[in-house]
Amino acid sequence: MKKRMAKQSARWRAALWLGGLTALLPAMAGAQGIVAPLPAVSVGVDASDDSDGFTEFKPWTQYETASGWGLKAGWQDYRMQGWSATGRSLLVTHRKQTPQYQWVAQLGANRTAGHTLTVAMLDAMYHLSDATSMGLSLERDVVNSRRGLEEGLHYDAAMLVLDHQFHPRLSLGVAAGASWFSNDNRRDLLRTRWTFTLDEERGWYVYAKTRHYRNSNPYRPEYFSPERFNEASLGLLWRTALNDSLVLSANVDRGRQSIDGRGHSAWSAGLFLSSPRRAAVQWKVGFETSQDHASSLRASEDGYRYTSFVAQVRIPF
Repeated sequence: MKKRMAKQSARWRAALWLGGLTALLPAMAGAQGIVAPLPAVSVGVDASDDSDGFTEFKPWTQYETASGWGLKAGWQDYRMQGWSATGRSLLVTHRKQTPQYQWVAQLGANRTAGHTLTVAMLDAMYHLSDATSMGLSLERDVVNSRRGLEEGLHYDAAMLVLDHQFHPRLSLGVAAGASWFSNDNRRDLLRTRWTFTLDEERGWYVYAKTRHYRNSNPYRPEYFSPERFNEASLGLLWRTALNDSLVLSANVDRGRQSIDGRGHSAWSAGLFLSSPRRAAVQWKVGFETSQDHASSLRASEDGYRYTSFVAQVRIPF
């Protein structure tokens, strides 16, 4: 009876979540915006590799009309120590940006390792004032671990987001919400990021970030799920325009993670090149590497490494 009620609750939650997103799409079509005045084609690839031997390679392509509606196709390739799985996805997309609000939305289907799933995403932000913005982030996707893909697991996530500028030099970003996994586990999550401007003209910033979460049904074998996870780190960011067409962004941070009361060191470093924000052709390429135990199935190992790579370009015509 308990399992049946859990399944019914999961179906109701998914129906409500997807219904809400679907209801928002017609409203998006009628909004007047200032972004994407021309149709555009985008292509990109996301890839990752870790010291557990799990690799991901995800190329994608997208077409957007002048109204912001589009179609996105993606391909996924997963590999780990002689095992492999492939996936395909097709999504209807929409983006809109005005001086007061912006959003990006996707709704479609993914088929990976013989399992078909309705997938979706919504990131929306509303500017309450010059100093404060509030937003909503929704996501439904596959659990991208070997056992998660083999068993067809997915998650539904909902987050409330707040950005506030306390001072011209000091800002805070907060995200709070939960993820519901299809194997009867709920994860409550809180993230914060403080950013202090050291030298805006030269592009130097210092930041502090925290992450806290609890799993209601911990120690799941399909993915990293301790009962309690806490993290705090301090970092340095340098972002500068090398010339009129090239922006460099580099960051490094170091901190501690506590996994069910046991402490671990953590760090990350990233390097990215991109076009200026107002350039007609938007592109980005870069990588980030980290010692982040929350990404590992064997998170107790201090030698764990995770590296991700991104490359994308958006060309209007």
